[in-house]
Amino acid sequence: MYGLTSGLAVVFILYPVMAKGRSNHEGMCSAPITLPPICADMPYNTTKFPNFLNHRNLDDAAIEANQFYPLIKTQCSSSLKFLVCSTYFPYCSPLVGTMPTCRHICENSKRDCESLMNSFGFTWPSPLNCDKFPDKKDSVCLDMEPTTIKPTTTTTTMKTTVKLRTPKRKRLPNHKGMCSSPTTLPHLCSDMPYNTTSFPNFLNHRNLEDAALEAHQFHPLIKVQCSSSFKFLVCSTYFPYCSPLVGTMPTCRHICEDSKRDCESLMNKFGFTWPTSLNCDKFPDKKDGSLCLDMEPTTVTPAQTTAMEATVKPPERKRLRYRRLLVLLRKTAGDIRDSMQFLYSALSP
Repeated sequence: MYGLTSGLAVVFILYPVMAKGRSNHEGMCSAPITLPPICADMPYNTTKFPNFLNHRNLDDAAIEANQFYPLIKTQCSSSLKFLVCSTYFPYCSPLVGTMPTCRHICENSKRDCESLMNSFGFTWPSPLNCDKFPDKKDSVCLDMEPTTIKPTTTTTTMKTTVKLRTPKRKRLPNHKGMCSSPTTLPHLCSDMPYNTTSFPNFLNHRNLEDAALEAHQFHPLIKVQCSSSFKFLVCSTYFPYCSPLVGTMPTCRHICEDSKRDCESLMNKFGFTWPTSLNCDKFPDKKDGSLCLDMEPTTVTPAQTTAMEATVKPPERKRLRYRRLLVLLRKTAGDIRDSMQFLYSALSP
């Protein structure tokens, strides 16, 4: 690899190539916000509107989500609160985009709580129709147990190891400790759009220093800018992005294939082959529905997915007249009274 470094240093002088910049991930999600009290202990603070139910802002979503407060307080299900909060205030990551909740979270909540609702004359709410949520086996979705992808010596493809156990305690799982605290990546990767990673990485480096030592050997090839995606490939492989709700993710295969297509001929001219540590067959294919890190973030919106398809168009905002406002306030007061009566009945011995 020392020969690779020396040879490519010469290439840097003789073979300058302009590269296209990486996509800008800013502006995809909201700035860190304070979620309503009903969801204040959710393990994230970024979301995006309109949500999957076409609420245009936080206030609109909070009004409807608060109607589930009495049912959540009964603790009929350990997953109901996660279901409500992640549906009305979907988790948004600047590298992944917004994600719908996994169907089994909805099904578990419905199984645990529907009988209680029926005993008080209520039916399972249509906004939480479980058929609208994607199946974890087929789609990328948000789970209470984060997805952790680990390297394996028995296969050439990175597979996902998912914990499917149900939490024994009726509270949200603790996602702390899955990722590193915000850290400063090595200079080579200092402009990557994230600052949390996890070790060991997919190449079994145990810490940041070991990964940086090997990753730095690609510095000359990155400097010649033979590919607009090669730097992203190296950095996201040696220092994988880690989210407290998604876990660590491998890079999508097409990023590797694009980099190899653009840079391999240059390496061959100087007697080098494509490095085995970046064997593209080891990276998951985005087309198969695998969870992977792309330079273009995956954003799930009602217009792009049938799993969370919205059938009702968002209402146009109109100024309320005094009489209409009075009717709305009376109706809200009635809803609150009904909710409190339901809670009192549910909690009464």
